[in-house]
Amino acid sequence: MDFAILSRALWLLFHKSFGSQIENSYDKNFSKEVMRLAKKNYFKIISNPPVIGKHNPMLINILFAAFVASVYKAGNGKISPAKMGVIMSDGVEQVSLFKKFIGINDYFSKSWQDKRHRQTLQTQKREYPDDFVCEFIYGETFDEYGINYYECALFKLLKREGCPELAPQMCKFDYVMAKYMNADFKRTKSLATGGDFCDLRYSKKTLEKS
Repeated sequence: MDFAILSRALWLLFHKSFGSQIENSYDKNFSKEVMRLAKKNYFKIISNPPVIGKHNPMLINILFAAFVASVYKAGNGKISPAKMGVIMSDGVEQVSLFKKFIGINDYFSKSWQDKRHRQTLQTQKREYPDDFVCEFIYGETFDEYGINYYECALFKLLKREGCPELAPQMCKFDYVMAKYMNADFKRTKSLATGGDFCDLRYSKKTLEKS
């Protein structure tokens, strides 16, 4: 999808649910002001987008990080990073369309994993300075796999926007994603918390685990 279309669609998808969460935690006037400023912040960010290539498969993740950063910054220090993490997780839970979108793919199929593997190989060429650099790790079966991130586009974007402290909260979003991917998720370290890389590990949920 075209960058401009997708970036605007993402705003339309999430701004009401995030505004609702902020109103629940603070008040209606504060929520309205935050979301008014957030809209300006968000479209300012995407008017000078990170250098990630025209057809980046992780574009929606990067745009989501821009959206979360725009809301956080609009709080002018009144929304803590931890509180922003709660607003983010609860705000996503309100958007059924996004949850359905996450669940479209079969992440434990050979075709999806082969495609993701090819995508990670492309990042290792380091053609785009603001992109991810990552490695796909096949499991013993297609019911498990891993991805190591050596550079994180989301962390780069948050640092560029002056809010690197938000990065650990963005990392928590992986657990939200995993729930709708029908996956169990583990990570022992991340770039955002000072690790040398992020080690994401996924395994397919079984009926016994559900």
